Amino acid sequence: LVIYENYCLKNTEEFTWNLISLGIINTELGNYKRARELIEQSLPLRKKFYPENSNGVAWPLYHLAIIFMKLGLYEESKEQL
Repeated sequence: LVIYENYCLKNTEEFTWNLISLGIINTELGNYKRARELIEQSLPLRKKFYPENSNGVAWPLYHLAIIFMKLGLYEESKEQL
């Protein structure tokens, strides 16, 4: 991520894929706080590239809901779905 932040354009679709992928990896590792930060960072950019009700926006929201469930934030999880 540091390489992308320093040497690549941050406002690209590819960058959002990397943020989400790193968020998923952090979720699998149990680093829920970092995973949440990464996926939340990707959302405004994803909404820039995809319509609100598209799979491009639903995909990170789905993973964010999983993170909220893992953190015990069930109401927040429901809001994402």
